Amino acid sequence: MKKKVKLIYLTCIGRSGSTLSSLILGDIEGVQNVGEIDNLEHVFTDENKQHLCGCGELIKECNYWDTLFKKLKANVGFNRSAVTYNQTDTGPFGNANHALLEEILKKTGNSVIFDKSMQFHRLKKLLKSPDFEILILHQIRDGRAVANSWRNFSKRNNRGFDRLRFVSASIKWMLKNLSIYLMFHKNENYIQLRYEDFVEEDKNYMNAIIDKIKDRFSLTAATGDFKNLTNHFVGGNRMRFSGENRVIKKDQKYLDEVSFFEWYLCSIIQYPVLKKFNYQFNKIKKDSR
Repeated sequence: MKKKVKLIYLTCIGRSGSTLSSLILGDIEGVQNVGEIDNLEHVFTDENKQHLCGCGELIKECNYWDTLFKKLKANVGFNRSAVTYNQTDTGPFGNANHALLEEILKKTGNSVIFDKSMQFHRLKKLLKSPDFEILILHQIRDGRAVANSWRNFSKRNNRGFDRLRFVSASIKWMLKNLSIYLMFHKNENYIQLRYEDFVEEDKNYMNAIIDKIKDRFSLTAATGDFKNLTNHFVGGNRMRFSGENRVIKKDQKYLDEVSFFEWYLCSIIQYPVLKKFNYQFNKIKKDSR
């Protein structure tokens, strides 16, 4: 009988601050941050972009992954493509993920995996497998901020239709967070993680989340010094390589960038879910919470 892999799974819509959360929570002693491991096959086969490992090297050239794959291939006939959630057969998906994550824990000497793949479809498939012990983190960020972040991302990539993308992202935020909540909130291992509370100067909220993780898996404290980590993980934004002196603080640029009209349009679209997660309808001022 297989030994269960202990797993913290972060699910959310992109642009919700998941990279920051994974860097901090992945700094708990005994936790191994693997990043967006569901994208493993994509980052190795993508011919349009050179993807970086969390250590800073090109992931295709990183010796960590090369030796890991060779050992898994020799021992269990590992198929990298089976790790992704769109693998149609649940059996190979569960077996490939268990083999990969178990070997990563052996290689690093840690006891718990932090998976920030975000996709709730992947989480559903992992929960069907008896080979994982999973703590679910549902990360939420203000939907107006997320919609604005997606618009800015589109601008940087010259995709146009800025307001249309803002509205589209507003709808996706509502549908995805509602879906995640309805599917998983009754699970006894479900925890909500609000970005705005997580980055407050008052560390009580962040420490409470860390304590829940520590208690669930019998772990010790986070070091609080994630800027010095040399880690091997997949995906994430530029924050990973943004320099040594990182300061954790709320990103409130969206309050200036979202117009009055856009704010209330987005608030109307998202209202039921905003209310559910305690976000106020009216436009707020900087540093008002």
